[in-house]
Amino acid sequence: MPLPETRAASAVVALGAVLPVFLLGTDCSPRPEIGKGDIFVILGQSNAVGVGDNLQSYYGVRHAWALPSNSDEWRKAHDPIHVGFLGPRGSTWPRLASRIIFRRDRSPYFVAGARGGSGLVSPPNWSAVPGLYDVALDRFREALPPSILDDPPVRAVLFHQGEQDALNGVSYEDYKAALFDLADRTVQDYDAPLIVAVLSDFFTRATAEEKAAIQLAQRDAAAEHPDICAGPEGTLLGPLADGVHFTTDLQLDGLAELWWQAIVDCTDGFGEPACRDGVDDDGDGLTDTDDPGCATQWDASERSLELPCDDGVDNDGDGVVDFGADLG
Repeated sequence: MPLPETRAASAVVALGAVLPVFLLGTDCSPRPEIGKGDIFVILGQSNAVGVGDNLQSYYGVRHAWALPSNSDEWRKAHDPIHVGFLGPRGSTWPRLASRIIFRRDRSPYFVAGARGGSGLVSPPNWSAVPGLYDVALDRFREALPPSILDDPPVRAVLFHQGEQDALNGVSYEDYKAALFDLADRTVQDYDAPLIVAVLSDFFTRATAEEKAAIQLAQRDAAAEHPDICAGPEGTLLGPLADGVHFTTDLQLDGLAELWWQAIVDCTDGFGEPACRDGVDDDGDGLTDTDDPGCATQWDASERSLELPCDDGVDNDGDGVVDFGADLG
């Protein structure tokens, strides 16, 4: 399957872009106000943990916060956010934090739940019950203030994984089914979509057929499951120095830009999607997912170009538009 041209062009721009620097977030600041920011839960294996050559920091006029993998307390989201089996290394998350601060003017909060070498199906670290998913969920709940425990503002669960399952020859069918199950849990537990990164073509430790099975499962899951969104296409970031990991500052920054684009696309620009806002946005008498124009609850519009009576066009030229107004 060819890579989307818009993604490729955006990644090229991102790799050459330089964010303006206002403030390195290391000065004294109040404790985090978790209910006033965007929460992201990070799951997956070593590329979610971060194996960068250099530790990364966020910049901006606000602070970013993280619940690190080795702590039960929120701290500023400078690396290391996860501490993997290779020790403290750099990750993409401070770079993503800078983008959220500059472009959203809000403080992001990252829950570090990834673990290097973990599998979705083989081994079933993320699909087993109880498993790593439950460990991350328990830590998340324990770290929330009681005032928002029942309705935490989680924007998305970010899942960067697939290498281990490709290496172990997991089938397309089994991997996609496991992603479907994982997405069902994220909606139930976090009321948030699952954004799935796609395995890089430059991963060298599996055969082309083994990689293709995982890649196709990741792309098809995003196309078919209403609560899964397409994440970064790792191939856009070029060859991997060790055949597995994004390690350079340039790659980590490019990955952050791809995560930013995926989050914006999945969450209707960080707003409340039209298909879950409780409003009949297109005036046809049907609201949210009861409207046939909503493909999923994360859809940004209640209209559908595939439905003549819901596409916003006067198709029969009688001066009235769509269901609810046009008697035809």
